Amino acid sequence: MRNTLKKLLALALAVLLCLSLDACYSENNAWAARSGDVTLPIGGYIYYLNSAYVEAMSLVPTDQEVLKTPLEGSTAEDWIKNKAMESLRSFFYVEDQCAQRGLALTADDEDYIDSLTDSNWAYYKDIMESHGISQESFSLAFGRYGLMADKLFAAIYDKGGEQEVPEDELKDYFVENYVRYEYFYAAMSDVDEDGATVDLSDEDKQMRVDQLESYADSVTKGELTLEEAAERYAGNFGGEDAESTYTAPQAARSDELSTTFSTALADMKDDETRAVEGSGYYFVIHKLPVAEGYEDYAADETQRYDLLYLLRGDAFYDDVAAAAAQMDGIEINQKAIDRVKISSLVDDSNRNGTLSTEDGAGTTGTTGSTETASTPESDSSEAPASSAAE
Repeated sequence: MRNTLKKLLALALAVLLCLSLDACYSENNAWAARSGDVTLPIGGYIYYLNSAYVEAMSLVPTDQEVLKTPLEGSTAEDWIKNKAMESLRSFFYVEDQCAQRGLALTADDEDYIDSLTDSNWAYYKDIMESHGISQESFSLAFGRYGLMADKLFAAIYDKGGEQEVPEDELKDYFVENYVRYEYFYAAMSDVDEDGATVDLSDEDKQMRVDQLESYADSVTKGELTLEEAAERYAGNFGGEDAESTYTAPQAARSDELSTTFSTALADMKDDETRAVEGSGYYFVIHKLPVAEGYEDYAADETQRYDLLYLLRGDAFYDDVAAAAAQMDGIEINQKAIDRVKISSLVDDSNRNGTLSTEDGAGTTGTTGSTETASTPESDSSEAPASSAAE
């Protein structure tokens, strides 16, 4: 899934839960803005308003109420409304620029949006329709903008684009910001006859750790590949039907990894292998030269796009917002917009900010959950699971 739509999905549940406003919307109040043949429903504006509120939360300390805290020289309410209007205008600017370039959604894009809309509509049909928002307009506000923005971004920065990012710049960014590695893991527990997990004795645990460290040393010396070491370990300690836990080479940014992985890899040299203790597991990690993995990594369309987005995403949205502010021909339904009160988006669960007062690092939160992956690289992981290889 492309980056813009990821951001929209992360906030989708929060937006939908916030649609229980006091007043129902008439057909006249069901649209927020329009330009040419494109109309954005009021639900789209509510989405942008809630997104702006969540952004404001990330700027406000946890011990302060968002709507009572000035932001960048404005009241919080004005700041949030301005951000929402910026997003609304950006929606129409992206539509306009895609039309000028002949960029359109493919049949696969339409099918994806339909599937995404259908799966959410099944849960939120009643609340949407009670506010005059049809399934068609929800699909427009929820899915279309993300995919169209991705198409415009690619047309500007990808291969053959108007401001094509040089391949050397992409590779340099990859080499400077990513680590590349392969690994396998070993549980420091066993399963008894009843299928229950039991801890190893100190003696058995040490025996396994010694073996893992021996494998790590052999891999570093080039006497074994990591995959071979993983297979040997499974045969020695996993029982008759045990399968290797080897995970093929992959690349990731250090900030995407758990402390266990990021700390170990930061202290390792290329082609070094170590046995590292985690929570209930040992990981045998082999660090690989990152530059050698660039071509395979960038050959994947989604991964290449992620690199582009990391390099140019902020500049793209800054440019879109600046140009959208100057765009003519957008008719705003101010009466409908004025009926949407920011206070209706707030309850005790999101009244205060999310900015940590201890370290100054904000966390963007929503009233709903977002997708998370359970992998060995995740600090919260209880059991390792292989992630996709390069």
